[in-house]
Amino acid sequence: MRIAHCIRALIAVLGLTAIFQSAHSSHHESRHRLRHYRYPEPYNSTVPLQMVPSDAINVTKYARDNLKLLREEFRVRDEVDCCPTVREMIEPEGGENQEGNYVELFKGELKQRFYELSCHPDILNKTCRFIDKKLHQQSKCVQKYSFTYALIKDPGGKHKNFPSFPLSGPDTKDSWRLDYIKVRSGCSCVITERNGPGYKKKRARNRARNNND
Repeated sequence: MRIAHCIRALIAVLGLTAIFQSAHSSHHESRHRLRHYRYPEPYNSTVPLQMVPSDAINVTKYARDNLKLLREEFRVRDEVDCCPTVREMIEPEGGENQEGNYVELFKGELKQRFYELSCHPDILNKTCRFIDKKLHQQSKCVQKYSFTYALIKDPGGKHKNFPSFPLSGPDTKDSWRLDYIKVRSGCSCVITERNGPGYKKKRARNRARNNND
């Protein structure tokens, strides 16, 4: 009984931490919205993302279409993302820890829920929006990850870095402990190195010229 109370108290502490962080974030967002009198519309994974075709040859038309799209999005939000994200709440049965191993999450009367920021499905691993035409084909929206606290299964209860909590009596081999699991935390625009035989030959010539100088 005492063990169950310990686990409930631990999960309650984690929940309060998340609530306080959410409340602080909400307060900051509320002040920001009052200043600008705007209520940004969140991105939705079920709503297709508006993008300027990347195969547009005319640089002037490409820039004009991007500017038009920016103006449309600024009507509903104060900030426009090159790689938009979608916020999702998940209740996983397990996850990946910092060592890259799969761990089983505690699941009882109280469920563990996590918020994730995933790349919009229309933009994941594709070119970034609103990037200069010269760099557009070298850009890519990639999923970013971070680690967050979770209550996981600890076989044997021998882990020393975090406190362990036996599930039942002293004879059981299973216990639960705090650890980190990997969650999606955002979508980032990265610029990759330009590839292609023509570019590689040109780069080799430039290197040879610099070495001769």
